[in-house]
Amino acid sequence: MASRILGMGDMLTLIEKASQEYDEQKKPLKWLKKMRENTFDFNDFIDQLDQVQKYGDQWKICSR
Repeated sequence: MASRILGMGDMLTLIEKASQEYDEQKKPLKWLKKMRENTFDFNDFIDQLDQVQKYGDQWKICSR
């Protein structure tokens, strides 16, 4: 019984991570739409900066 519950928890974690990844992939499209509609605000800008920081050191990105 406990292994079933544990296995289900692992599955739920996998689904949750996949859902987050899907949402992360759609963010740039949402930002683009907001920019076109002139509704892009400071919070969107901060989200965008957070996304770029996930890529790592900016100098390493630029040197590629």
